[in-house]
Amino acid sequence: MQVQVDIGFDQLLKIVKKLPSGQLKQLKAEIEKEAKNEKSVDLETLLLNGPTATKKQLDIIARNRKAINQWLPPALKGATRLRCKAVVSYKL
Repeated sequence: MQVQVDIGFDQLLKIVKKLPSGQLKQLKAEIEKEAKNEKSVDLETLLLNGPTATKKQLDIIARNRKAINQWLPPALKGATRLRCKAVVSYKL
């Protein structure tokens, strides 16, 4: 059985203020959990709807990385390669 009651915000606030401290903490934890879930969904949506690189842009990045690695001393090639990948991943 399910009952739906329409109450105003002020009435809801009065009811919440009358809750015992244990139930009030439980309610607060539930509200915070819901808020965190909504934020993560928003971040996921933002990332999924963000800009992506085209095949042409990825090819240009790969060529530039290869060109940079060719004029670096062998000792620095590995470190720069990692740095380049991090920057490329960030901008994608």
